[in-house]
Amino acid sequence: MIRHVVKEVKHRDYRPVWQTSIIVMIGIIFINFLITQSNKLQRIYAYIVSISILIVSLAVFVYFSYRHLINYIYILDENVLIFKKGIREEEKAELIVKQDEIQWIKPFYEAEKCKGVKQTYKFIFKKDKSKMYVGQFIRNNKKYRFLFEPGTRMKKALNLEPAHN
Repeated sequence: MIRHVVKEVKHRDYRPVWQTSIIVMIGIIFINFLITQSNKLQRIYAYIVSISILIVSLAVFVYFSYRHLINYIYILDENVLIFKKGIREEEKAELIVKQDEIQWIKPFYEAEKCKGVKQTYKFIFKKDKSKMYVGQFIRNNKKYRFLFEPGTRMKKALNLEPAHN
């Protein structure tokens, strides 16, 4: 017996190297400026402020690095649609939706607004709504929605794109 599995990995569009280099250099200059200014304080306060600046800078760097490296993985395995979010493909699933729970999947502009939705899961990078699809499913008598950007193979597997004649 052969299982039908469709898997797509969505990557963030990367900035050119020169833009990233300029942003990093401006960040380093700004951190240096803040630490230089903090050294004008009294000795004990200067140490505390400098260490605080470095810790906050490191936290911001880790946050933006994670956001830059993250991928979205869409997997259609038989009757289950799985959404993963993370740096590696071994990440745990953020959302698992069985086919019998799904009410519909439509292009973003065709989906009507609904106030009774408990939560909307977003598995997208861009705000380009022309490529975005919305799915609605019911679990425990509550409506949920998910946003994703399926590729051609995933659209065909979900019957979202008409077959070519």
